[in-house]
Amino acid sequence: MKLFTLHIIFLLLPLAGMMAQSCPDTVRLKIMSRFDGPDLTVDILVENFKDIEGFQFGMNYDVDMMRLKLVSSPITSFNADNFSDNKKGNIRFFWLTNNAESLPDGTAILSMKFSAQQISSTGFINISDKQLPLEFVNNKLETLCVETDYKEILSDGYTISGRLIHDKQENCTLDAIEKGLSNWMIEMSSLGVKYYRTTSEDGSYTFTVPNGIYTLRVLPRNEYWQICDDVINTFVSGSNVTNQHFLLRNSSLVQE
Repeated sequence: MKLFTLHIIFLLLPLAGMMAQSCPDTVRLKIMSRFDGPDLTVDILVENFKDIEGFQFGMNYDVDMMRLKLVSSPITSFNADNFSDNKKGNIRFFWLTNNAESLPDGTAILSMKFSAQQISSTGFINISDKQLPLEFVNNKLETLCVETDYKEILSDGYTISGRLIHDKQENCTLDAIEKGLSNWMIEMSSLGVKYYRTTSEDGSYTFTVPNGIYTLRVLPRNEYWQICDDVINTFVSGSNVTNQHFLLRNSSLVQE
């Protein structure tokens, strides 16, 4: 009922006389994107966000290229109830308050993190009125004009991949008979930010990343596991990096 009420309020605003003074001002929205390690961050920068009491609009994104992970906003009362993602490339944003808020020009009114699904491909993200009527309302109950943006996103990333292997021969060498370890956590860090992947059934893992310097390490399960080389530093520059393997020995009497 809360969301339904919000939509009705916005849709009835023009009918209540707010359009008598058509477009008293203009809110401008600009899309910026960047890769943070394997994640794609999309910011919606705003201009002229002054004494705003509510807004609603939709966004479309290339669902074949990326998946939404999280949404954040500097708006005090904005939370998880103020957006919805249908997992098909459409996001709806809707926010209403009794206390008008203002933001400095150039502020990211919304910041979204996506996980990249493809590399070396081109996708898109745009602000749309097809999901919801595009409306911003100020504390005078005036409906403002809105200028929006379209962004083409190039995913020029590469992969870092390897395996986590049980070194039963205890020689810190990859032998053909040795098997991978599944459901272990691999940590990758770059520029102070950490990302995680869980190894698959054969012990393999993959990170999708842009060019840069990365540090990989295994998160041990207990003190019985010893890692031959517990840290791998790798540099990605225009191509995939493979064979970033970790070999682990188990010093307990009962092998896991």
